[in-house]
Amino acid sequence: MKTQRHSLLTALLAVWAGALHLHAQLTAFTYQGQLNDGGSPAIGLYDLRFGLYDAANAGGQQGNLVTNSATAVSNGLFTVTLDFGNQFPGADRWLEIGVRTNGGDAFTPLTPRQPLTPAPYAITAGAVTGPVAAGQLTGSVPVSQVSGTLPLAQLPPAVMTNGASGVNLTGAFTGDGSGLTNLAATNLVGAIADARLSANIPRLNVPNTTVAATGVATVTSGFITSANVTSGGSGYLTPPLVTVNDATGGGAILTAVVSGGSVTGFNVAGTGSNYSGSASLTIAPPPSNAFQTFVTANFFSGVNTMTNGNNTFAGSFAGNGSGVTNLPPASLNGVLVPAQIPSLDASKITGGTMDPALIPVLDAATKLTGTLLAARLPANVVLRDGSNDFTAPNQFRGVVWATNGGNQFAGNLSGNISGNGAGLTNLPASAAAAAPPGMVLIPAGAFTMGDTLDGLSDAAPTNATVAAFYLDVNLVSWSQWQSVYFWATNHGYAFANPGAGQEANHPVQTVDWYDCVKWGNARSQQAGKPPVYYTDAAWTQVYTNGEPTTLYANWTASGYRLPTEAEWEKAARGGLIGQRFPWGNSITANLANYYGDPTYSYDLGPGGYHAAFTNGVTPYTGPTGYFAANSYGLYDMSGNVHEWCWDWYGTPYAGGVAPRGPAGPLTFRVLRGGAWNYDASYARCAYRYYFAPSFALDSFGFRCVRGL
Repeated sequence: MKTQRHSLLTALLAVWAGALHLHAQLTAFTYQGQLNDGGSPAIGLYDLRFGLYDAANAGGQQGNLVTNSATAVSNGLFTVTLDFGNQFPGADRWLEIGVRTNGGDAFTPLTPRQPLTPAPYAITAGAVTGPVAAGQLTGSVPVSQVSGTLPLAQLPPAVMTNGASGVNLTGAFTGDGSGLTNLAATNLVGAIADARLSANIPRLNVPNTTVAATGVATVTSGFITSANVTSGGSGYLTPPLVTVNDATGGGAILTAVVSGGSVTGFNVAGTGSNYSGSASLTIAPPPSNAFQTFVTANFFSGVNTMTNGNNTFAGSFAGNGSGVTNLPPASLNGVLVPAQIPSLDASKITGGTMDPALIPVLDAATKLTGTLLAARLPANVVLRDGSNDFTAPNQFRGVVWATNGGNQFAGNLSGNISGNGAGLTNLPASAAAAAPPGMVLIPAGAFTMGDTLDGLSDAAPTNATVAAFYLDVNLVSWSQWQSVYFWATNHGYAFANPGAGQEANHPVQTVDWYDCVKWGNARSQQAGKPPVYYTDAAWTQVYTNGEPTTLYANWTASGYRLPTEAEWEKAARGGLIGQRFPWGNSITANLANYYGDPTYSYDLGPGGYHAAFTNGVTPYTGPTGYFAANSYGLYDMSGNVHEWCWDWYGTPYAGGVAPRGPAGPLTFRVLRGGAWNYDASYARCAYRYYFAPSFALDSFGFRCVRGL
């Protein structure tokens, strides 16, 4: 086993005072800081304890100590919420911070104490009581800080002056609006309710009737110059009949337009005399044969009788037409449904082939009796006992059996096709089901596992066969780990290690085998998929806690899991067999993140840690997806971090899904793929690395498989 190159963290800590943020006018405030560990930004979980004092040294403690356990620190930065109560009367205050590793023993106080900025003192603004005289407050007071109603006398005079320039009233107003004048119609919004309309305006959704009414009209030279209905007015249709009577009882018949209770237009309907002065006015309903024209859509909710041929309905009609009789066939639109077709006895159909256009309107289940002979079917109906050449697109929705080589399908096959597809050729990649986001489909099939290039005693070549599966394109990143980890710890999961990462897009590391297995179950449940791993053989107890010796995998579940050794190696090789690496037999720093050692003939250098990632802070991991992908589209299958696999370590190994191991106690789990601090020999496709499943290093990571 090669020497592992990595550094352990020291306990030397330092802190930087960050910005303080006030939470409204409450006593809590936000504190941000930077924590260094061994001269480098800290990463992980730490317990932080805060005390408030009235002096930079010694002095008296103000309020209680505040402890924030398991505070997440990323790249040295942390944020906490502190609440010491109202301890800010205006005097100076200093913050003393103690720190320890998560769950450690004693807190280490950090020096010097940090003076607090004025932000927390803003809580005193909430303590003002009683009247405030003019000049005691400066600046603007947010509306949210004003409670109650301001008296009008407290408002500036301009607000109370009618017509004051620049005063805008917004919002909702109540009252009848009797004091508003010169309101433009364009300033109205919304629709006027029916209740606001006069009674003689016809409605679309209520019955409209013509009711007699009387009034007084002014008649000049035979023409009505003004007329107002004074009683009985309701709604009037156009045109009603208007009778104008003079004092002697004579009269003339006029047709008129009545709107809002007033006659607004008229025509002399006869040769009546001319009248001047005032006369009585009678507006009567039109006779039953009067022609009424509706210029807009009107809805009749009652029964309407059309008494003569002049009444014509135009437009579209709704309803089932149950009251319509003697409707000619030419008036029908669309296709008759089977219920409108009389039953047909198929045995009575003779005289040639049925027109295919008639078939869609027949309901064979209820409208046909007997058996329809093949001779009565159109030529394009498929017969089972004939030779059928499918030249047009056909969609088979049931089970289709092709029993011999003479069954040839031409055209397009659509839908789901079952089987292993062994007889399909020239299948385009677009025909395969789309892989889940961030994953790629690894095809099923046999391959040679292991190689003879470097005499690896535990990686002798053997034939292995795997089913198709989806595999993460990238190593699980630090940000992806955290998104599932925090969900899991809020849903009953517990992990031995919280994990770590140099950057959000670097691989997560310092996770043991059990952590990765539990994380896969949590990822499954978070995504609404059945988990794979259980603590009982009946698959009833989902694995969420502890590190038991025996776990049970439901290999048919579609959730997320660790790859087996055989799955990992097939994916890493990307279809290349007998090569050291996913791309060939040599390696350089342009292809992977590993520790260069030119003593290996296939390592073309340079030596040492990868220059692009050596920043003085271990681990020297690189971003996921930094180097070129293999032919399956997978990144970092060599180098960056070792990848946990499901299998127990043992020899000889065998391919497939089930775990393999030696006879006797099972001690170690397999890791594959090399790492940032291991030489090129570890990065070979066939190299098998192993550790106890409870062991975590800053070079250990993983990626997930998902079943089809």
